[in-house]
Amino acid sequence: MDIKSLISYCNIQKQKKFETAIALMQKKRHADCLFFCHLALEFAFKERVVKKTKKPFPITHDLENLSIKARLTLSSFKENI
Repeated sequence: MDIKSLISYCNIQKQKKFETAIALMQKKRHADCLFFCHLALEFAFKERVVKKTKKPFPITHDLENLSIKARLTLSSFKENI
């Protein structure tokens, strides 16, 4: 998969996971909602990793590791929301 396709894939997955999280929150399924929020963040970080490194994202669910590879700090992430 080329870089542009990977970025698009991450963006689509991020949106789908967040939409699911919202639907779960409305149904008061909070634990499931948090899980899908984690997935949405994971794809947001992976998208940023691909944009910054021009390489495929690593296969991991570790948000801290992904944020480091994406060169994100908490303050820089808040600015991009």
